[in-house]
Amino acid sequence: MPSSTKTAAKTKTKAKAEGKVEAEAKGDISPDPMVIMVKSVTGEEIALPELWKHRKVVMVFLRHLGCRFCLQQTAHLVEHGIASKLKSVDPDMALIVISMGTVSQAAQWVQITKFDGEVYVDDTTDGNMATGAVQDGSKAYQIMKLKRGPNMVMNDTTASIGGITALAYPDLDGEKWVERDRDGNVTVYPGDVFQVGGAFVFGPGNQCDYAFRSEYAGHYPDLADVMHAATGRKSDGSEYVYDSTKTWFNRLNANSLAEPSTRPRSASSMPEVVTKAFAKSGTPGKDKDDLHTQDQGQDQGQGQGQDQGQAT
Repeated sequence: MPSSTKTAAKTKTKAKAEGKVEAEAKGDISPDPMVIMVKSVTGEEIALPELWKHRKVVMVFLRHLGCRFCLQQTAHLVEHGIASKLKSVDPDMALIVISMGTVSQAAQWVQITKFDGEVYVDDTTDGNMATGAVQDGSKAYQIMKLKRGPNMVMNDTTASIGGITALAYPDLDGEKWVERDRDGNVTVYPGDVFQVGGAFVFGPGNQCDYAFRSEYAGHYPDLADVMHAATGRKSDGSEYVYDSTKTWFNRLNANSLAEPSTRPRSASSMPEVVTKAFAKSGTPGKDKDDLHTQDQGQDQGQGQGQDQGQAT
């Protein structure tokens, strides 16, 4: 795409965002993903869906910059080489982290964690503990239906794993990360202490192949499940059949799955499934979950790491 066209598109998107933000703040309209802006580590603004419009991405939403659990989760992504593994399957595929905090904090965070994917931040949350419990939080996290509230942090499970996690991954501290009162209590975090994250496989276009929403601080998805959904292959190299395909297969009352096609295809394409019942009934719609209907009929249980019924 010519640079002039890209610039015009960004300008139009930004103008749209500025034109709707006041009405949205008043509650006149529901959050629109096309006007939810995030910033790169260089400060460039981009509408959230633009990140997966023309490519497949693994998108991980962290709690907030500086969080011990987020540092642990990021370390796992780096140690397992997730970003490079995705690129080896498809050069256009990307590992993206979304968090809350400032652009300068994000740049420092990248240096500290050695994260090798893309990083974007929502800098609209102030992290103020005094008002955090009554704030709405980040709209980027809201649109993904990620959970938020004091009970996400103040629960027995988080308390039991928090101390152990802090030994290996202590919270980022210091003047640039938190503010404290005279007694040493943190009053301002880099983002939103009550928010928990999740992970998704989006794109290209309006498609979602995987969704996981944390139930508490310190709750992460299984990386193997994420990679299966992103690459279309299991760890042993066999073809991964998406849950949406299984659902349609069951609806068609088909008695068997055909052998996978041997024709070359991109990593982002769906496994080809052909059955007698399928041939009789015709094509049953799209091959992947629509972003706006990803919660329907996808409850697979917590062990599957998919879009779970309790994660709304």
